[in-house]
Amino acid sequence: MNNYFPLLKSLSLYGVRLSIESFYFFSLNFPCLECLSFKHCYGFVEFELSHRSVKELEITAEEPLNRVAIDVPSIVMFKYEGCCVPESFSFMTNSKKWKSDITLPPDYFYNENSPRLGKVGQLLRAVSGSEISLDIGEFDLSPQFVPVFMDNIFCICRLRIIQWSHLVRPEYMYMLYETLKHMCMFLGMEMGEFVSVRHWRRQDLEKITFETSDDNEEKWHPIVERSWSEFRDALSVRILRLKHRMRFRLTWRE
Repeated sequence: MNNYFPLLKSLSLYGVRLSIESFYFFSLNFPCLECLSFKHCYGFVEFELSHRSVKELEITAEEPLNRVAIDVPSIVMFKYEGCCVPESFSFMTNSKKWKSDITLPPDYFYNENSPRLGKVGQLLRAVSGSEISLDIGEFDLSPQFVPVFMDNIFCICRLRIIQWSHLVRPEYMYMLYETLKHMCMFLGMEMGEFVSVRHWRRQDLEKITFETSDDNEEKWHPIVERSWSEFRDALSVRILRLKHRMRFRLTWRE
């Protein structure tokens, strides 16, 4: 049986049993592979992947991983989604411009002084040469979680965009308002002067703007209302009637 496929460019595996040796197989037998995806695969608790031609790599892991070591010199896009962060994670590349998309469960960020938060920091540092998008699935909008979440996330990274991935349903708007208030207070934004910020909680944070956009997300527009009541009314119109998305944009001193 011929196991050598020199012309194969893309490989996607779903629910396949793999071993540690399987990852060596990818490099040896698919030398021209550019797109590699393995989702919900099982049979291994660690792996090393080294491939010179892979440009897009996607990993979805349902089981805990002890160790992950990736060496992809030509990477353009890396995606990782898992129920937990690997105990040890390393990532090597020669690429100067690439992106990473990391999706993690919310419980990593809800507990103060959680040792698991350090693992998230390790993962983000490993891909710090990329433009990172961190997606926290099913984030609880309850205000009591926001201060802990904000403290934890700012301990491990400098967020430049904080964005809601989905439109907010009308029945959750009241919770959204409370969440935004807590986020604004954490960032040092006073409710009476929502845009014209006077002081910052963090000295190296230079500017914060709140923006909304339509479903296409082609253009983002700042909300410039000065008072919280004016902001709340404007937000209601854009989110509920115009079905806009929303985000914070943070500018840091380099």
